[in-house]
Amino acid sequence: MNKKILISLAVLLLGLACFVLAIRYIGVDQIIQQFHNIRPEYILLYLTISSIIVIVLIVKWSIILDALGYHINFFQLVMYRQMGYAVGYVVPAFYIGGETVRSYFLNKKHNVPLRDSVSSVVIDRAVELPMNFLLAAVMFLIIILTMKIPLYIMVPMGLVIAFMIFLTAFFYYKMYKKEYFFTYIFDLLRLGKIARLAPMRSKIVHLEESVITFFNHKPKYIIISILISGMLWLLMMTEFWAGIRIVGYNATFLQLFLVIVMTGVSMTIPIPASVGVMELGQIGICVLLGIPAPVAVALSLLVRTRDFLWILMGMGYYLYSGTDYMKMMMRDMEVDEKRPSAAKAPIKNLPPDKNANL
Repeated sequence: MNKKILISLAVLLLGLACFVLAIRYIGVDQIIQQFHNIRPEYILLYLTISSIIVIVLIVKWSIILDALGYHINFFQLVMYRQMGYAVGYVVPAFYIGGETVRSYFLNKKHNVPLRDSVSSVVIDRAVELPMNFLLAAVMFLIIILTMKIPLYIMVPMGLVIAFMIFLTAFFYYKMYKKEYFFTYIFDLLRLGKIARLAPMRSKIVHLEESVITFFNHKPKYIIISILISGMLWLLMMTEFWAGIRIVGYNATFLQLFLVIVMTGVSMTIPIPASVGVMELGQIGICVLLGIPAPVAVALSLLVRTRDFLWILMGMGYYLYSGTDYMKMMMRDMEVDEKRPSAAKAPIKNLPPDKNANL
């Protein structure tokens, strides 16, 4: 069996073990107790808001595709997004697997050039960065001002958030200067010296030309996408409020905000579906905020159930589309690995006339 698969399975089992231990420690009866007084209107609100979030995410992606000159049927985008979600949820690579699925289907079913299909999902993620990192910084400031956190926890957290903000600012600076960002990071880390990664450099350069062009020639769409990202946070706050009401607790605005941010941070850890990590992260932040641990676990189970529904939807769309697409994807990946490495292009500003033609 592939070494990477074995590592992923081992990490997944470790996450599951952590999850089971957390449930046993808290007590199954206490967790079940949280669901005794469920009110149907909160379940309906929770599922409705969750569905609206999915729709808004796809609207944002559709706007970016429209700006790139591609008008794809909205229902088909729903299919690709949910298929990508199903794959990305279980692939321990910060949802990269899901983005690959989205770009692949655009390329194969709608003849969208691979550069533009990949660019659309990269831009889709990139416009979320400022809002996400800004809120992470706000979370850190709130924690400093309202809680007594040990210095050995506060310092690493502050350094991580400062680094994320710096990375975001640096990315937008590079876009503004019409310079390569991902290629710069690729060269800075000397990834080209790794035989399997060296061929990727020319593809990254090619991809970034489209990304840079979008950020410099479609400012209106960038602003709209960032505003949509802000609206998504408000929807997520409402979703979590409804979810925590389902499990019998009435959280404050501050509690909801910090739980959401902490959940988002935990989901970046490369464990399949963040099993165990998300639960322990939620339990930890809930205890700090005065929320009972059984409520935190019950909320995690509720979120997992919702995610399972989205995964089933994504897998259903995949089966509807036909499994040949996955076989084609694997075959294309094998072909790409056998191709010789392209010549390395120097990092430089995009020429003005090239920008105009893209």
